[in-house]
This record gives sequence, structure tokens and C-alpha cells, in this order.
Amino acid sequence: MYKEISLVSVLIGIGGTLFGIFISSVFNYFKFRDDRKDKYLFTLVEIRFKIYQEAYSKADELKYLIHHQGENKNEIVNETRKWFNNNNLYLRPDIRDDFNDFISEVSDYWMHRDQTLSYNGNDKNIKIKELDELFKKIMSITKRIQKSINIYYSY
Repeated sequence: MYKEISLVSVLIGIGGTLFGIFISSVFNYFKFRDDRKDKYLFTLVEIRFKIYQEAYSKADELKYLIHHQGENKNEIVNETRKWFNNNNLYLRPDIRDDFNDFISEVSDYWMHRDQTLSYNGNDKNIKIKELDELFKKIMSITKRIQKSINIYYSY
């Protein structure tokens, strides 16, 4: 009526069960890790979109200040620099460098502009040309920001 159970068949059954549990655990570990990585990357992309939008707005605000007189120019530049220092690691390295240069270029632009306007020498045209080149460089930052964030639209 009862069959004899051999020790070998019990050990094989236990071994098979343990092997199945091990394989299942390894599979679940890698699945969990991939899911966690996907969630991390999605959160990172979401934060990057927000930071890039803020960078675009800050750049536009500084560009607007170039042709407007106001006492709060330095305050806005300092506020933008503070924002940049708090958020720059979310920007791609090339945009991070460009944006940092952009903040300095905006400050330099006012200084160069004031010097050019008050300059009476023969090479005033050269100074105006340098000022125009700096202006074009400043105006291109928003295009570079847009180009950088467009990478994420291709996924």
C-alpha cells in the first residue's frame, strides 16, 4: 500500500525545489533592478525637463535684460547664478558649460557695451564688432538648450 521513499528521490526533489527557488530569486532580482533603474531614469528625465525649462526661462530673462536699463541687473544675474549652482548637474555637460559661460557673457556684455559707447578711439568699429559677436553668442543659448533637450524626445 505504501511505497517506500528512497533517500535519493527525496534529495533530488529537495535539490530541484531549491534550484527552482534560486533561479526564481535571481530572475526576480534582475527584474526588480531593471524596474528600479527604469523608474530612476524616468524620474531623472522628468526632473531634467523641468530644469531645462527653467534654464530656458532664465536665459530668456537675462537676454531680455541686455537692452533694458535697470538697477536690478546684478540681482537677476546673481539669482540666475544661484539657480545654476543649485541645478547644473541636471544639465548635460556641454549645456552646463555653455550656460555658465552665458551668465558671465551677459555680465561682460554690459561692461563692453558701456566701454564701447564711451570709447572715442579710431578702432571703435572693432569694439562694436566684438560686441556684436558677443551678442550673437548670448542669443544662441536658448537654441542650444532646446537642441540639448530634444535628445530626450527621440526615445
